[in-house]
Amino acid sequence: QAASAAGLKVGVVQLFDPCQRADPQSALFTRMVARDLSMLPPAIALIKRPSSCEPKVSDAAVTSEILTFVNQIELHAGQPVILKVGEAVETRFAVSNVLDRDLWLVRDRLRPRYTPRPWLLWTANGQLISEAADEPLEWVVVQQ
Repeated sequence: QAASAAGLKVGVVQLFDPCQRADPQSALFTRMVARDLSMLPPAIALIKRPSSCEPKVSDAAVTSEILTFVNQIELHAGQPVILKVGEAVETRFAVSNVLDRDLWLVRDRLRPRYTPRPWLLWTANGQLISEAADEPLEWVVVQQ
């Protein structure tokens, strides 16, 4: 609310949990996030690895649920999502090849090179200490 009041554009980052089905995750998103085209495109964080899932889930099932989740979020938001893809998830699922969406990559300090396509956003420092906030910030670089 403070960011909006200050005239900044705001958006939502939704963590995708590979251990859960897409439907309940997208249902939570649609209940919590208003459909508002003035917001930044929603970002889906594909960071969590499925290796901790019980019961175990197959790679094909995870890929299918990611596709379903992306489609459901985009339908609600009315705009394409941005995919915040961790290196381990990209290595295992080749998300950047499967989904043609803007990419947000994560790698402290060094420019990420783990996708075959260029990135739009890059978390260059996940724990930036700044006078702007009481807690560490995520410093994100935008590439045009």
